[in-house]
Amino acid sequence: MLFILVPTLLLLLLRSNNESHATILRHVKHRENSEPQVFVYVNYGAGFPAWPTKLSLKTLRETGGWKGDVVVITDKEKEFSGENCDVVVVREAGKEIKGKLLDLLDKKYDNVVYLDSDIIVSAPFTLPGNPSFKSVFHDLSDAIHQISAGESQVAMFKDSAGHMVGWCSGCDVWHTGVIALKRSRSEALLKDWHDEILERKERGEGVGGLGAGGGAVAVSDQAAMDSVLNSNARYKVTVLPYKRLMFMKDTLRLAKDQLSPEADVSLEHYTGLQEAVAGEGAGSGALLYDYRSIMFSRHNIDIGNWVGDVGGRDNETVGGG
Repeated sequence: MLFILVPTLLLLLLRSNNESHATILRHVKHRENSEPQVFVYVNYGAGFPAWPTKLSLKTLRETGGWKGDVVVITDKEKEFSGENCDVVVVREAGKEIKGKLLDLLDKKYDNVVYLDSDIIVSAPFTLPGNPSFKSVFHDLSDAIHQISAGESQVAMFKDSAGHMVGWCSGCDVWHTGVIALKRSRSEALLKDWHDEILERKERGEGVGGLGAGGGAVAVSDQAAMDSVLNSNARYKVTVLPYKRLMFMKDTLRLAKDQLSPEADVSLEHYTGLQEAVAGEGAGSGALLYDYRSIMFSRHNIDIGNWVGDVGGRDNETVGGG
């Protein structure tokens, strides 16, 4: 027992440095002007196919039931023609573009939710005739209300807390695949995040050394976010509830879910720990384990219809993710 308990406590202590930035989500009975006005994706680069963003957008519309605005920031504008979304065209971008989201969006959008392309919406946002039904949409609205009230700058899920045991080896503190933002409240943190990513890129820091296609250094935007929060005590993050997001790489939680499905899960993150086979370069498309196939099978999605050549370049990590 001590063999398990001691390492667990040590890991939790090591990861506690960002606890001071965490603000608990409060559910607000009467809130005004805090519902998301737009969902935004980023998809850029020749090494990043358009299909994951299209699939996530499809689930946002059909499963989530979102009828409002969606914006895709991309260099592939033709790919998103007819996809029931607006497009903001960018020609040169890296991970730092996430820190420019509010600058790139129309000023009419105050309440913004960013989604990574490897996020699947797996539950409806509302249930007609059931006003007491709560979903991740209500959580996002409450979080935006909390940001507006000056209690935080952004809302995110914890990366480590997205696992059943409460921590995971190699996880960052914050998961930047789902971010709730409020114009005039979130800009300063986003700017610092943008600058931190650029500084890390200039220093040659990255994951695996190379980005998609063997080009630019692939900087971890999550590690950059952790660094910004560590060095800026004024920033606070509203913590989105663990129960809403399923990480495919959390095999313990997945196994538990198969026995007793978790009704509160609204979002599923499926790329997880995709690694190149030993001896082959990162981004080769050869994976030790494909978490995508787990998520697709959970939702009866035809993987061949979306991915095409499973062994080819479409097996790479999603742009913006």
